Formats: sequence, structure tokens, C-alpha cells
Amino acid sequence: MRDGRPLFVLHGCPGSRYLRHIGGVYERHQVRAITYDVPGYGLSTRRPGHRVVDAADDVALIADQLGIDEFAVLGISAGGPRALGVAARLPERVTRCVTELSPAEYTASDLDFFAGMPEAEVGEWERPAAHDAAWLAEHDFPELRAWLDKPDPVPELSGELHDMLVQTFREGIVNGPAGYVDDLISLSVPWGFTLDEVKAPTKVMAGTEDEGIPRQHTEWLVAGIPDAEAVWSPGGHIADHSAVEDRLIAWLAGTRS
Repeated sequence: MRDGRPLFVLHGCPGSRYLRHIGGVYERHQVRAITYDVPGYGLSTRRPGHRVVDAADDVALIADQLGIDEFAVLGISAGGPRALGVAARLPERVTRCVTELSPAEYTASDLDFFAGMPEAEVGEWERPAAHDAAWLAEHDFPELRAWLDKPDPVPELSGELHDMLVQTFREGIVNGPAGYVDDLISLSVPWGFTLDEVKAPTKVMAGTEDEGIPRQHTEWLVAGIPDAEAVWSPGGHIADHSAVEDRLIAWLAGTRS
């Protein structure tokens, strides 16, 4: 809805502009949701070497073009660090911030990043940090494409949520590996800002059974952001979190304290 309260929704890795919350939640809370493709995904031009914090420039440009002065921001999974980067770089424009299922910073010196993480998940992080773009395009991307080529790559979900997420993933890699590989690398290097630069009130949502994002990641984010609160939702990384998301979007819209 074009006359609602503006909310930028930032997708993860992989992802695309098709990421959204389901069930009429935006209409219910009078929110104008704005999404876009991170560089190299979907319809977006590739920008080699882009950093997490560079999302702030993208959001500022889009907001200016739409004539929006202030807005809330929400990032899901790898979109979480991007949302925080937007809040850090645009403190005069970001009213509130939410991260959902967000990892901590891979290079953080005050965090045991891998504690409690299954070996398979550890590998997902170590490969981008250890290998160059060519290696990732040749070895990592084909695994992702094979997964998304399955008739049902996310059997954990069903209905509208399932269809939206599959569409989001598939659109993200429609033009090949470049955007995905660039994104992986951006998440394995410093984000380009510090958490204490995030001045907007922030809620950090995490899944109680999310093995890929251990509890200490959420605790690290909350401890570093000056005005932050953890919000726990039952389930893992790929799960239906719509009940908690409804409350978070109401809060972002200013209709819930």
C-alpha cells in the first residue's frame, strides 16, 4: 500500500526483491513495504566488492527517488546485517530496526562464532572466507542451484510462505553465480560499521531451534546495539515465524509498543 508507513525489507543470501511477509500483515498494519535486489541478484546490476554497509547507499537512493524521508528497516537472515548497516549509516532517517534470524559478524574478535554450530553449517561459513570468487562459482554455486532445482527445495514449509520463499531464492540466482558469490564474500569480511553506531531502537528476532545461527550470535548483536532487545520465535532458520513477525511489523509501524 503506497500510503502506508514505509518499511524497507532486505533479503538474505541468496534472495531477491520477492521476499515479503505473508498473510496480509502489511495491509493489517498499514505498512508500505519496499524491497529491492541486492547487487548481482535478480534484476540488479552486479557490484563486485560491495560490503554489507553499502546497503545504506542503496536504500538512501531508493528512498530519495520515492520521496521518503524517514522509514523503518527490516532484514531477514543475511539481510539482518544489511539492515543494521542502514540504521548505522542513516541514523537521521531510520526510525526503528528489526533483524530476523541474523548472523553475527564473522570477523568479530569477541565472539566464538562457531560454538554450537553443526559441522555442515561451519563449512558454509568457512568456504567463502577461505576461497576466491572463482572457486565459489565453480564449487559452491552448483550445489545451491541443484538444491533449488529440486521439485520441492523447502519441504519444511507449505502454502503461500513456501511459494514466496522458493520464488525469492530462484529469482536471486536467475543470472548466474556472480551476485551470490559476491554476497558470500561480503559476509565473510568486516561489515564496515560497528554495532554501537546503530542508534535506532532495534529488535533482534531469533529462532529457538536455529542451528545455523547459534544463540551467542543473537546475544552478541543485542549486547552491541545500544537500544536492542532479543525476541525469540519457535522454530529453526527455515520455519513459519509469522506470528512473531506480525508483532514485529506492528512495532515497526508504531502501532505496538
